[in-house]
Amino acid sequence: MITKEKKEFNYSDLPFVLKLNQHNDISLAENEKAINQSIINILYCSKNKRYLNPEFGCNILSFLFEEFSEETARKIGNEIKNKLHFYEPRIIIKVININLNENEKLYEIEIQYVIKKIQKISSITFSLQAL
Repeated sequence: MITKEKKEFNYSDLPFVLKLNQHNDISLAENEKAINQSIINILYCSKNKRYLNPEFGCNILSFLFEEFSEETARKIGNEIKNKLHFYEPRIIIKVININLNENEKLYEIEIQYVIKKIQKISSITFSLQAL
């Protein structure tokens, strides 16, 4: 008797880059990868970019045209918090850290969150370049 090993996961989504697995099916982004991917989709999708859901997305890229400052960093943090709270119900945001790299005019952002279903703390980091 051949038994298949059951692979458990809580969340899945199509990955940014489609690849085939050993069964010639599309591989899925799972668990933290799926949630991180969802967070990136929310943050980098500007409003009015999705025809059937024009309110979807976040306006953090619009802040890159404002003065490079702590005030702008606070606005970016608030936008991230509000949009992730609304569009990503699988997580609870613990903290959003935004460091200003004055030399390169970069907002270095770290979002720490808890995956509700499995009570696991995870994080995602990225940078935004002020224009």
